[in-house]
Amino acid sequence: MNMHEGPSLIRNDQAAGNRWVKVRLEGVRSNKAAIGAAVTIHAGGGTQSAPVLSQSSFLSLNDLRLHFGLGGAERVDKIVVRWPSGETEEFPGVAAGSLYLLREGSGQAAPLTMPR
Repeated sequence: MNMHEGPSLIRNDQAAGNRWVKVRLEGVRSNKAAIGAAVTIHAGGGTQSAPVLSQSSFLSLNDLRLHFGLGGAERVDKIVVRWPSGETEEFPGVAAGSLYLLREGSGQAAPLTMPR
């Protein structure tokens, strides 16, 4: 803990050889940040789910982008989003190793550049 000190940023730059994908949601009918949405990805014969949360504990802030580890899978087969509006939307598969924007109602995953 950093009581009475500045925050720490801990970063793991180790090359493990596994793949990943990140998604950022943008609500249209729902709130713009898509807080409360639930994302399920299907990849490599398995599924993973994660909610979009603004915080998870006292005085904290979560990254609104969701990160999914894919192990050895080179692609995500499909992405399913349950939006805060109550609608469920399916997005086609995407390649591993990138960040994608999922805009409510678009049905398409748009690649984004990752900030360094």
